[in-house]
Amino acid sequence: MMVLIIHYYQGYFNFENLTNIEKQYIISNLYFNFTNIFNSGYVDNGIINILEDGLYNISIIINYKYNASVKSFKLINSPFYTLNYYVNDIISDEIYKINIPVINYNKPTLKLYVPISNGTININVIQNFNKDDKIALVYNLGEDINNSYQVNVYYNENSYININKID
Repeated sequence: MMVLIIHYYQGYFNFENLTNIEKQYIISNLYFNFTNIFNSGYVDNGIINILEDGLYNISIIINYKYNASVKSFKLINSPFYTLNYYVNDIISDEIYKINIPVINYNKPTLKLYVPISNGTININVIQNFNKDDKIALVYNLGEDINNSYQVNVYYNENSYININKID
C-alpha cells in the first residue's frame, strides 16, 4: 500500500447568507481551506483526481458542528454525505452514502428529528478506480429541498482526506 495524499480541510456552509439554496454542495475551495500534507495533484479544488488505474482506499474524516437550532425535519429530509463521481463538472453516480446521526426529540408519532449538533463521520471506501476518474465529497440537504435542514455547518481543522493506492 502506498500513501498518496493526506489533505486536511476546514470551512463551513453558511446557509443564512445564500440566496439560492441547492440540494447538494461539494466540499470545495469555494467554502473551504485545504492544507496539503503529503503529495499534491490528487485533490484539486476539493475534487479527488485518480491519476492511474488501480485499487484505492479513500478515507475521509468529517468533524462537523451545527449551530444550535430548534429547526426540525422529517427523516426523509435528513442531511447526509456522499462520495460521487464528478463528470464534466456535474455530480454524477453515487459511490458511497452516510447519514448524519439524528435524534428524535419529540413524540414518536410526529417523527421530527434534528441532527446531533457535533460529531465525527468516518468514510472508508476501497474500490477500483480508473485513470482520470474524479470524485467529489458532497453534503446533501435531503430529498425535499424546501423542507430540508438548512442550518449552518462548520468543519474543524481535524477533518481530512487520505488516499492510499493498494495495487
